[in-house]
Amino acid sequence: MTHALSGSEQSISRVDSKGETIISIAVRSNVPGCARCLALSTQGDDIDKIIASERGAIVRIFLVSSVIMLLLSYFIAGTIAEPIRRLRRRRSVCGGYEGTPGDPRFHRPLG
Repeated sequence: MTHALSGSEQSISRVDSKGETIISIAVRSNVPGCARCLALSTQGDDIDKIIASERGAIVRIFLVSSVIMLLLSYFIAGTIAEPIRRLRRRRSVCGGYEGTPGDPRFHRPLG
């Protein structure tokens, strides 16, 4: 605290009996005419809880974006494949085109 009152930041980290890291920070308050100091300290598991909640949020965002990506891929594939399906149906109804591989008379020896 004396370092913070003189104008410099003071930070201390220590390990409690449970093995959790406790971080304490002290800074001088900028109120004219008053010598005040603000000291902040964390509980042992505060930081761990914050990190766990942020990781959970990242996993949820990843899962939602993966589902959206799969749905969009499915719809785009359907949009591309539907005209090809229609062409194939029309070709099978019409019997294909003469001189194409769909025509049974089309046979070219290999070689």
